[in-house]
Amino acid sequence: MADATGLPPGGWYDDPQGQGMRWGVAFVYDPEPAPNPVWVDRVLPRRLQDVRDQPNLIGEPRHDFFMGDDSAIRRDYLAEDYRRDAAGHNVLTSVHCEAEWDRADQVGETRWVTGINQQSGFPGAIVAHAWFDRENAEEVIAAQAGFPLVRGIRSKPVTAPSPDRMAPGAPGTMQDERWLRGFALLEKYRLSWDLRVPFWHLG
Repeated sequence: MADATGLPPGGWYDDPQGQGMRWGVAFVYDPEPAPNPVWVDRVLPRRLQDVRDQPNLIGEPRHDFFMGDDSAIRRDYLAEDYRRDAAGHNVLTSVHCEAEWDRADQVGETRWVTGINQQSGFPGAIVAHAWFDRENAEEVIAAQAGFPLVRGIRSKPVTAPSPDRMAPGAPGTMQDERWLRGFALLEKYRLSWDLRVPFWHLG
């Protein structure tokens, strides 16, 4: 079985168009047998986390968070928790997406999750973090790429709360020259980019 790209399911592959990037198959369903789907969980439901190293999860819950009340995720969530929650599903592997670890130690999260993998076999891949518009962008991206589990980078650009407040070219936006130089490094290190922006920035 192959997906729309013609690639076999369940992994990361060299770009078939020869652009030097990587392709990822996020969810893979095997129709045989239908009642028992095989799947790869791209992002853990509540990412592997130790809240001591995640400033955004310390303190009072944020009831105005744009993704909803975050009270439920303000606790440690480790591989054994995931295995319990995923029991009954035929999960082949999972992908940890960076979870707002202390930005002064961007590689620390990758190192910690790698240790979890060595102990439990989960997750099977990591989307790590690096700021594209910082002076040390390449240093951090290179360090992240040095971990065998790392397949991509999530780096959230500066966004506007509404279309009428957009400022293309402002520092940290996707049109910022420094941001674009950092973004271009992903090709050099053969990493994907995890995109999370409001839709009005994609026009």
